[in-house]
Amino acid sequence: MRENARKEGEYIISEDVLGTSYKHPSFGMLSFNRTHGGHSNLFGSSIQHNDTIHMVLKEGVVIRGLNDDRYVGEDEILEVEMSQSQFAELITSMNVGTGTPCTIKYLRGKGRINEADFINKRQQITNEFKESMNERMSDAKEFYDEVKELFTTKKSIGKGDREMILRRLANVTQGMESSSKFIFDQFQNQIDKTITEAKGEIEAFAQNKINAIAQQALVEQKEDILKLENPVDVNHMELDEE
Repeated sequence: MRENARKEGEYIISEDVLGTSYKHPSFGMLSFNRTHGGHSNLFGSSIQHNDTIHMVLKEGVVIRGLNDDRYVGEDEILEVEMSQSQFAELITSMNVGTGTPCTIKYLRGKGRINEADFINKRQQITNEFKESMNERMSDAKEFYDEVKELFTTKKSIGKGDREMILRRLANVTQGMESSSKFIFDQFQNQIDKTITEAKGEIEAFAQNKINAIAQQALVEQKEDILKLENPVDVNHMELDEE
């Protein structure tokens, strides 16, 4: 609390040359900023990012002075980072699911949050495929050992043994086929998601650059633009002073 501040209920009030400041636990200031540079590993994203969106939530203060309100952000409460695709999904997909993935960068009470390791989705699925195939191969080897022991210990193979062999063989082959097909489909889906995400980031980056170039051009050619004829006639909207 400031030195000259006083409490009135849940409000903290202080006065200085700028006016009277009012602070309340419910007051907040929220901002979004574009950042560029580095290689951010973002939760819920399968690619690394150079251009990201930061959302910062701070405690809010309203300063009343000169018969007007001025809003100021003070102590930081939360900072999150997200890709441009995640930001677009956030603002266009309200009331859907439990939210959009974002990466927590700062949390009051915990301080700065360390960045998580980047997960290469292609390598992750490849490893999962190898693990699944190793399990299936282990089942096949176990089945092979059982059949080998059966042939060694029995002089004749009965109907029940043949049915067991065929049943186990079907389980091994079907399991290997279904697992490989499922993982392949998942791999294709992940690649499609990654491509879509990358395309979205490229399009957003290009659009931001186009906007920046256009704004710079408007500033540089301001005088020429002011000399252009107004394309809209608004004379009929003027009020008669009589």
